[in-house]
Amino acid sequence: MTREELQQLHDLCSADVGVDDGWEDDSARFEGIFSGAEQLEISNAGGEFEDVLNEMVRDWEGQKAEKKHAQDRPMVDAYMLWESSHGPQGLDNLEEWKVAEEVPQRYTVSVVDLFWHKEVDASIYPSDEYMTSALVHQGLIPCTPIAHSATISTRTLEVFRRTQLHSPHLSTQAFICMLCDLHQCPYHSYFITQFTIAFNVYTDILSEVNKKVWQALLRDEADYHIKNTCPCCMYKLEGETKLTYCLLFCMDGNDSLKQILWQNAGNDNSKVASKERSLDEGVVGSMTTASAGWRQRAWGIFNETGVFVALCHHGFVLIAADMVRSGELAKYPLAIIKHLLKTLGADLGGGYDISSYFKMLDKNNIYESLSQFLCNNYCQALDILQDQHALQHAMTQQGIDSEEVFHHWLTEERDHLMRLQAEPVEEMLQMEYFEKLVSLFQSEVKLEKARTIWTVNTPKTLASPLQDRTQSIENAHCQAQEKYDCLLNDVHILESKLKIAQWWMPGTVEWSEVRGMVWKRRYRQAVDALEALVVACLFKLTKMNMSETGYKQCKHIAKALQAHSQAVKTAIDNYNTAAAALGTHPSPSQLTWDEVVHYTFLSDFNLLHESQGDIWEKLWAKPIGRLMMDCYFKIQRAKEEIQQLNIEIHCLATYIQDEDCYLCKKIEEYKAIHPATAFQINKHCHSHACFNNRHLCHLI
Repeated sequence: MTREELQQLHDLCSADVGVDDGWEDDSARFEGIFSGAEQLEISNAGGEFEDVLNEMVRDWEGQKAEKKHAQDRPMVDAYMLWESSHGPQGLDNLEEWKVAEEVPQRYTVSVVDLFWHKEVDASIYPSDEYMTSALVHQGLIPCTPIAHSATISTRTLEVFRRTQLHSPHLSTQAFICMLCDLHQCPYHSYFITQFTIAFNVYTDILSEVNKKVWQALLRDEADYHIKNTCPCCMYKLEGETKLTYCLLFCMDGNDSLKQILWQNAGNDNSKVASKERSLDEGVVGSMTTASAGWRQRAWGIFNETGVFVALCHHGFVLIAADMVRSGELAKYPLAIIKHLLKTLGADLGGGYDISSYFKMLDKNNIYESLSQFLCNNYCQALDILQDQHALQHAMTQQGIDSEEVFHHWLTEERDHLMRLQAEPVEEMLQMEYFEKLVSLFQSEVKLEKARTIWTVNTPKTLASPLQDRTQSIENAHCQAQEKYDCLLNDVHILESKLKIAQWWMPGTVEWSEVRGMVWKRRYRQAVDALEALVVACLFKLTKMNMSETGYKQCKHIAKALQAHSQAVKTAIDNYNTAAAALGTHPSPSQLTWDEVVHYTFLSDFNLLHESQGDIWEKLWAKPIGRLMMDCYFKIQRAKEEIQQLNIEIHCLATYIQDEDCYLCKKIEEYKAIHPATAFQINKHCHSHACFNNRHLCHLI
């Protein structure tokens, strides 16, 4: 409120309230309602005035928003002046709120600080435009835009903000209960509303101050933060080596950041988050879903079901998009990729794993550990390069002359895996034709048996009518005939596809070859099923024995393993049956339950070796070949990593020096123009400079 409005408020409070405004109460109508003579048009369910109430709430919310919006700029200016004289968030000098004698007006408010709560006389200076700016000028954040009676100190709100950044699980209620314990006062539920309003005002002030700093640094243009988020990825040097990908990034979605869709107008939240790294909903909505298989449903009560982000490989957030009333759809990564290509250009390398979940990290934490991240990667790459001599020795022992062999092995492995995705069509038709022939011969035997069945009459059967005795025989004959005709039709269709002129009969070459193929396929299927079950058990056992696995989760895993054991036993029986029918020499070993349950590591379970015997004869499929190939490609990637790290380290070191010079220049420039802005720039400079010495120590 202005000084004139404050004076009018005092005049109204001291005025005579016994004024006759001509209002007359219609008591006669109320007496008729109370006596039951007249009916009041209100149902027992209520809700007749819900629309009126919602309209009133919207009016109240709109009036509060208008009053707050008019006071935003004075509060921001007052905060910057107060902070420049009392240190960051008032932590350098603790204000005692002593009113000077020359102050023309005073205003008594209740102040909540970290360790005390009392009534103080706030000073109102002639330069203060509103009462809120007068309170902010003294380090107090009001809980209401008008009629200020309760305030919270700035350092209290700053402690809560910093604590919640490092521990998001800290709730407002828990923090207020802690303050009540320190102040030795009872807790009231309305404390949460007051604290929330003050905290929102405080964060809005900090956001506006941050905007002023970016404007002073000439860094407020669109997409500046995306183009300059990571100094190692974005800061380019003259004459640096061009990499295959100028930026490596990853994308993922998180479904824990939900916002409920409110229908009540009173719960409308007009607070808008910063758009520095967020993607507009309209941009995301313009991207159509690529496939129906990507569609993931979400609970209808949520407006925002989560957030989808893109991060560079150093961990800095590039851009984020809200997932609105849906699950993790394909339009979110498509919209992010489109925006990154539009903003950063070509030569981008990205990865996306739809089965993982990201964890949001604070930018300061990422920047703090950036140099350590680079040094750790450099040391890891150097350790890998030390295996070059061991690789050369192993190649000599195995008779490998050139490193090009590893690339040839990789191509063979890729081709083999592609062949395993689906069996050849002709082989599948031949095996299906063989199985149909076997079923046809068996059906022919059953049909012949149904035709030649004899009816034996006994004293029991003679008691029943003759029609009932022959009906079952006729039904069995009809069913056998229908099954035989159906199989015969299938055989004719397959013969036309395979261009077979005469049936395969037992003992022929084709019959023997395809029968072996069918047995091998059944054996491979049994091996795959058993291996999948055993590997799943091993993963569950690994999870149960991991640290930080709770007791309840261990109990759930143990129960799941008990239910899983019966499926494993059935798979073992199927495997042993298929192995015995394979007829190879030597035949695959039979498995028992005791052998399977004693497997501890994945390397112990190697049934796949027997299912792909022709592949395991090759050197690239043997353990020594796998080790050599892995070692070779790790060395190649380590060389590429060192090449990229050499560029990133130079970029980071140059960025630190250039940023310090630029910020110092801006501080000196604004000291004469606007000291409060110069203080905020200096504060921003110190927030990054505190980590720069550590970075230089790691890099030098």
